[in-house]
Amino acid sequence: MSNEYIAFYVGKELGRFKEQGLDPEMITFSGGSSMLQAMLAGELSIIVVGGTFVQTTLQGGDLVAVATPLDTFPYGLVVKSSIGSPDQLKGTKLGISRFGTASELGLRAALGKVGVDPERSKITILQVGDQANRFAALQSGSIDGTVLVPPSTWVAEKMGFRVLLDMTQLKLPFPQQNVVTRKGFIERSPEVVEAFLRGCITAIRDAKMDKEKTINVMAKYLRRDLAKERDLLEAAQRDLAVKQIRQKPYPALEAIKVVLGQYSKEPKDPKEFVDERFMKKIDESGFIDSLYR
Repeated sequence: MSNEYIAFYVGKELGRFKEQGLDPEMITFSGGSSMLQAMLAGELSIIVVGGTFVQTTLQGGDLVAVATPLDTFPYGLVVKSSIGSPDQLKGTKLGISRFGTASELGLRAALGKVGVDPERSKITILQVGDQANRFAALQSGSIDGTVLVPPSTWVAEKMGFRVLLDMTQLKLPFPQQNVVTRKGFIERSPEVVEAFLRGCITAIRDAKMDKEKTINVMAKYLRRDLAKERDLLEAAQRDLAVKQIRQKPYPALEAIKVVLGQYSKEPKDPKEFVDERFMKKIDESGFIDSLYR
Protein backbone atom coordinates (compact mmCIF):
# COMPACT_ATOMS: atom_id res chain seq x y z
CA MET A 1 0.00 0.00 0.00
CA SER A 2 1.19 3.50 -0.81
CA ASN A 3 0.71 6.13 1.88
CA GLU A 4 -0.98 8.53 -0.54
CA TYR A 5 -4.18 6.46 -0.22
CA ILE A 6 -4.29 6.75 3.55
CA ALA A 7 -7.57 8.72 3.67
CA PHE A 8 -9.42 5.82 2.05
CA TYR A 9 -8.04 3.32 4.55
CA VAL A 10 -8.87 5.68 7.40
CA GLY A 11 -12.41 5.87 6.03
CA LYS A 12 -12.63 2.09 5.89
CA GLU A 13 -11.23 1.62 9.42
CA LEU A 14 -13.35 4.32 11.03
CA GLY A 15 -16.55 3.23 9.30
CA ARG A 16 -17.04 6.42 7.31
CA PHE A 17 -18.38 4.57 4.27
CA LYS A 18 -20.72 2.49 6.43
CA GLU A 19 -22.14 5.73 7.82
CA GLN A 20 -23.18 6.50 4.24
CA GLY A 21 -24.78 3.07 3.75
CA LEU A 22 -21.83 1.49 1.93
CA ASP A 23 -19.41 -1.30 2.76
CA PRO A 24 -16.91 -1.20 -0.11
CA GLU A 25 -14.36 -3.93 -0.65
CA MET A 26 -10.98 -2.29 -1.19
CA ILE A 27 -8.76 -4.10 -3.68
CA THR A 28 -5.17 -3.02 -4.26
CA PHE A 29 -3.41 -3.10 -7.65
CA SER A 30 0.27 -2.78 -8.50
CA GLY A 31 -0.47 -0.13 -11.14
CA GLY A 32 -3.19 2.01 -12.64
CA SER A 33 -3.23 0.17 -15.96
CA SER A 34 -4.45 -3.13 -14.52
CA MET A 35 -6.98 -1.30 -12.36
CA LEU A 36 -8.40 0.50 -15.39
CA GLN A 37 -8.64 -2.78 -17.29
CA ALA A 38 -10.63 -4.29 -14.43
CA MET A 39 -12.98 -1.31 -14.41
CA LEU A 40 -13.59 -1.47 -18.16
CA ALA A 41 -14.31 -5.18 -17.76
CA GLY A 42 -17.05 -4.31 -15.28
CA GLU A 43 -15.25 -5.82 -12.28
CA LEU A 44 -15.01 -2.53 -10.36
CA SER A 45 -17.53 0.25 -9.73
CA ILE A 46 -15.32 3.07 -8.42
CA ILE A 47 -11.54 3.33 -8.47
CA VAL A 48 -8.91 5.67 -7.08
CA VAL A 49 -6.33 6.13 -9.80
CA GLY A 50 -3.83 8.58 -11.26
CA GLY A 51 -3.94 10.53 -14.49
CA THR A 52 -3.77 7.40 -16.63
CA PHE A 53 -7.58 7.35 -16.69
CA VAL A 54 -7.36 10.28 -19.13
CA GLN A 55 -5.54 8.14 -21.69
CA THR A 56 -8.13 5.38 -21.31
CA THR A 57 -10.92 7.90 -21.87
CA LEU A 58 -9.18 9.26 -24.96
CA GLN A 59 -9.12 5.70 -26.29
CA GLY A 60 -12.89 5.39 -25.92
CA GLY A 61 -13.48 4.49 -22.28
CA ASP A 62 -16.50 6.16 -20.65
CA LEU A 63 -14.56 7.22 -17.54
CA VAL A 64 -14.83 10.48 -15.59
CA ALA A 65 -13.23 11.83 -12.44
CA VAL A 66 -15.74 12.87 -9.80
CA ALA A 67 -13.06 14.06 -7.34
CA THR A 68 -9.31 14.73 -7.16
CA PRO A 69 -7.96 14.45 -3.59
CA LEU A 70 -4.33 14.93 -4.72
CA ASP A 71 -3.52 17.38 -7.52
CA THR A 72 0.27 17.28 -7.42
CA PHE A 73 3.02 14.67 -7.25
CA PRO A 74 3.68 13.42 -3.68
CA TYR A 75 7.00 11.80 -4.59
CA GLY A 76 10.59 12.30 -3.67
CA LEU A 77 13.32 11.18 -6.09
CA VAL A 78 15.49 8.99 -3.85
CA VAL A 79 18.98 8.15 -5.10
CA LYS A 80 22.15 6.52 -3.83
CA SER A 81 24.29 8.74 -1.63
CA SER A 82 27.00 9.30 -4.24
CA ILE A 83 24.58 11.34 -6.38
CA GLY A 84 24.62 14.85 -4.97
CA SER A 85 23.05 16.95 -7.72
CA PRO A 86 20.73 16.50 -10.73
CA ASP A 87 23.62 16.78 -13.21
CA GLN A 88 25.14 13.66 -11.64
CA LEU A 89 22.17 11.61 -12.84
CA LYS A 90 23.88 11.17 -16.21
CA GLY A 91 24.08 7.50 -17.17
CA THR A 92 22.02 6.28 -14.20
CA LYS A 93 19.16 3.79 -13.99
CA LEU A 94 15.96 5.15 -12.44
CA GLY A 95 13.00 2.97 -11.49
CA ILE A 96 9.31 3.62 -12.02
CA SER A 97 6.27 1.36 -11.63
CA ARG A 98 5.18 1.09 -15.28
CA PHE A 99 5.45 3.26 -18.37
CA GLY A 100 2.61 5.74 -18.71
CA THR A 101 1.91 5.85 -14.97
CA ALA A 102 2.19 8.79 -12.59
CA SER A 103 5.58 7.56 -11.42
CA GLU A 104 7.01 7.95 -14.94
CA LEU A 105 5.25 11.23 -15.72
CA GLY A 106 6.24 12.64 -12.33
CA LEU A 107 9.85 11.61 -12.76
CA ARG A 108 10.06 13.15 -16.24
CA ALA A 109 8.30 16.34 -15.12
CA ALA A 110 10.63 16.76 -12.14
CA LEU A 111 13.73 16.14 -14.22
CA GLY A 112 12.51 18.67 -16.76
CA LYS A 113 11.89 21.22 -14.00
CA VAL A 114 15.56 21.05 -12.97
CA GLY A 115 16.84 21.02 -16.54
CA VAL A 116 17.68 17.35 -16.97
CA ASP A 117 16.74 15.66 -20.26
CA PRO A 118 16.68 11.86 -19.72
CA GLU A 119 17.61 11.10 -23.33
CA ARG A 120 20.51 13.56 -23.53
CA SER A 121 21.73 12.53 -20.10
CA LYS A 122 21.49 8.85 -21.11
CA ILE A 123 19.27 8.06 -18.15
CA THR A 124 17.66 4.62 -18.38
CA ILE A 125 14.12 4.52 -17.01
CA LEU A 126 13.15 1.01 -15.95
CA GLN A 127 9.79 -0.56 -15.10
CA VAL A 128 10.30 -2.06 -11.64
CA GLY A 129 6.84 -2.36 -10.10
CA ASP A 130 5.10 -0.95 -7.05
CA GLN A 131 6.75 1.09 -4.33
CA ALA A 132 7.88 -1.95 -2.33
CA ASN A 133 9.59 -3.44 -5.39
CA ARG A 134 11.20 -0.13 -6.28
CA PHE A 135 12.54 0.30 -2.77
CA ALA A 136 13.94 -3.24 -2.83
CA ALA A 137 15.60 -2.59 -6.20
CA LEU A 138 17.19 0.57 -4.81
CA GLN A 139 18.51 -1.32 -1.79
CA SER A 140 19.93 -4.11 -3.95
CA GLY A 141 21.71 -1.63 -6.21
CA SER A 142 19.95 -2.75 -9.40
CA ILE A 143 18.77 0.83 -9.86
CA ASP A 144 20.40 4.12 -8.87
CA GLY A 145 17.24 5.91 -7.87
CA THR A 146 13.45 5.83 -7.82
CA VAL A 147 10.38 7.82 -6.82
CA LEU A 148 8.94 7.09 -3.37
CA VAL A 149 6.17 8.49 -1.18
CA PRO A 150 6.64 9.36 2.53
CA PRO A 151 7.33 7.72 4.91
CA SER A 152 9.40 5.51 2.58
CA THR A 153 11.47 8.56 1.58
CA TRP A 154 12.48 9.12 5.21
CA VAL A 155 13.15 5.42 5.79
CA ALA A 156 15.47 5.55 2.77
CA GLU A 157 17.26 8.61 4.17
CA LYS A 158 17.85 6.81 7.47
CA MET A 159 19.43 3.98 5.46
CA GLY A 160 21.87 6.39 3.81
CA PHE A 161 20.08 7.23 0.56
CA ARG A 162 19.49 10.81 -0.57
CA VAL A 163 16.24 12.59 -1.46
CA LEU A 164 17.57 14.45 -4.47
CA LEU A 165 14.29 16.09 -5.52
CA ASP A 166 11.26 16.75 -3.35
CA MET A 167 8.50 16.96 -5.96
CA THR A 168 6.04 18.44 -3.48
CA GLN A 169 8.22 21.55 -3.40
CA LEU A 170 8.24 21.82 -7.20
CA LYS A 171 4.45 22.43 -7.23
CA LEU A 172 3.87 20.49 -10.44
CA PRO A 173 0.14 20.20 -11.20
CA PHE A 174 -0.91 16.62 -11.85
CA PRO A 175 -4.07 14.58 -11.15
CA GLN A 176 -2.17 12.17 -8.93
CA GLN A 177 -5.21 10.72 -7.20
CA ASN A 178 -8.70 10.74 -8.68
CA VAL A 179 -11.97 9.09 -7.75
CA VAL A 180 -13.04 7.69 -11.11
CA THR A 181 -16.12 5.84 -12.29
CA ARG A 182 -17.95 5.08 -15.51
CA LYS A 183 -20.64 7.32 -16.92
CA GLY A 184 -22.91 4.29 -17.11
CA PHE A 185 -22.47 3.61 -13.40
CA ILE A 186 -23.32 7.22 -12.60
CA GLU A 187 -26.55 6.90 -14.59
CA ARG A 188 -27.49 3.68 -12.79
CA SER A 189 -26.33 4.50 -9.27
CA PRO A 190 -25.81 8.23 -8.67
CA GLU A 191 -26.68 7.77 -5.01
CA VAL A 192 -23.77 5.36 -4.56
CA VAL A 193 -21.31 7.83 -6.10
CA GLU A 194 -22.53 10.61 -3.83
CA ALA A 195 -22.43 8.38 -0.75
CA PHE A 196 -18.89 7.23 -1.57
CA LEU A 197 -17.71 10.82 -1.94
CA ARG A 198 -19.30 11.82 1.36
CA GLY A 199 -17.42 8.97 3.00
CA CYS A 200 -14.18 10.06 1.31
CA ILE A 201 -14.60 13.68 2.34
CA THR A 202 -15.27 12.71 5.95
CA ALA A 203 -12.23 10.41 5.90
CA ILE A 204 -10.08 13.24 4.55
CA ARG A 205 -11.17 15.32 7.53
CA ASP A 206 -10.19 12.45 9.85
CA ALA A 207 -6.79 12.03 8.20
CA LYS A 208 -6.10 15.74 8.54
CA MET A 209 -7.47 16.37 12.04
CA ASP A 210 -7.18 13.09 13.96
CA LYS A 211 -3.46 12.41 14.04
CA GLU A 212 -3.52 9.51 16.50
CA LYS A 213 -6.09 7.43 14.65
CA THR A 214 -4.46 8.23 11.32
CA ILE A 215 -0.95 7.17 12.31
CA ASN A 216 -2.36 3.98 13.82
CA VAL A 217 -4.07 3.16 10.52
CA MET A 218 -0.86 4.00 8.63
CA ALA A 219 1.17 1.72 10.89
CA LYS A 220 -1.30 -1.11 10.23
CA TYR A 221 -1.48 -0.81 6.45
CA LEU A 222 2.13 0.20 5.86
CA ARG A 223 3.31 -2.54 8.26
CA ARG A 224 5.34 -0.10 10.34
CA ASP A 225 6.26 -0.35 14.00
CA LEU A 226 4.31 2.46 15.66
CA ALA A 227 6.54 2.52 18.74
CA LYS A 228 9.82 2.61 16.82
CA GLU A 229 8.76 4.68 13.80
CA ARG A 230 6.28 7.11 15.28
CA ASP A 231 8.31 10.11 14.07
CA LEU A 232 8.13 8.89 10.47
CA LEU A 233 4.39 8.23 10.66
CA GLU A 234 3.69 11.60 12.24
CA ALA A 235 5.72 13.34 9.54
CA ALA A 236 3.88 11.42 6.83
CA GLN A 237 0.50 12.38 8.29
CA ARG A 238 1.55 16.03 8.48
CA ASP A 239 3.23 16.33 5.10
CA LEU A 240 0.72 14.30 3.10
CA ALA A 241 -2.67 14.34 4.82
CA VAL A 242 -2.47 17.82 6.34
CA LYS A 243 -0.54 19.65 3.62
CA GLN A 244 -1.37 17.90 0.35
CA ILE A 245 -4.71 16.09 0.40
CA ARG A 246 -7.38 18.60 -0.60
CA GLN A 247 -10.13 19.47 1.86
CA LYS A 248 -12.55 20.05 -1.02
CA PRO A 249 -11.41 17.58 -3.67
CA TYR A 250 -13.13 18.97 -6.74
CA PRO A 251 -11.94 17.41 -10.02
CA ALA A 252 -8.68 19.25 -10.81
CA LEU A 253 -9.16 20.71 -14.28
CA GLU A 254 -5.75 22.40 -14.51
CA ALA A 255 -3.98 19.21 -13.47
CA ILE A 256 -5.97 17.16 -16.00
CA LYS A 257 -5.00 19.68 -18.67
CA VAL A 258 -1.35 18.80 -17.99
CA VAL A 259 -2.04 15.12 -18.65
CA LEU A 260 -3.96 15.94 -21.81
CA GLY A 261 -0.84 17.71 -23.06
CA GLN A 262 1.03 14.43 -22.62
CA TYR A 263 -1.56 12.11 -24.16
CA SER A 264 -3.38 14.11 -26.83
CA LYS A 265 -1.98 15.87 -29.90
CA GLU A 266 -5.28 17.70 -30.36
CA PRO A 267 -6.53 20.30 -27.86
CA LYS A 268 -9.13 18.88 -25.51
CA ASP A 269 -11.37 20.50 -22.91
CA PRO A 270 -10.55 18.97 -19.49
CA LYS A 271 -14.23 19.35 -18.54
CA GLU A 272 -14.96 16.42 -20.85
CA PHE A 273 -13.08 14.16 -18.43
CA VAL A 274 -14.83 15.12 -15.20
CA ASP A 275 -18.25 15.20 -13.57
CA GLU A 276 -18.34 18.00 -10.99
CA ARG A 277 -22.00 17.81 -10.01
CA PHE A 278 -21.49 15.54 -7.00
CA MET A 279 -18.78 17.68 -5.42
CA LYS A 280 -20.81 20.82 -6.11
CA LYS A 281 -23.91 19.34 -4.50
CA ILE A 282 -22.03 18.14 -1.43
CA ASP A 283 -20.10 21.40 -1.04
CA GLU A 284 -23.10 23.69 -1.56
CA SER A 285 -25.04 21.73 1.05
CA GLY A 286 -22.52 22.87 3.67
CA PHE A 287 -21.47 19.28 4.42
CA ILE A 288 -17.72 19.86 4.03
CA ASP A 289 -17.58 23.10 6.00
CA SER A 290 -19.55 21.50 8.84
CA LEU A 291 -16.81 18.86 9.29
CA TYR A 292 -14.21 21.50 10.18
CA ARG A 293 -16.21 23.58 12.67
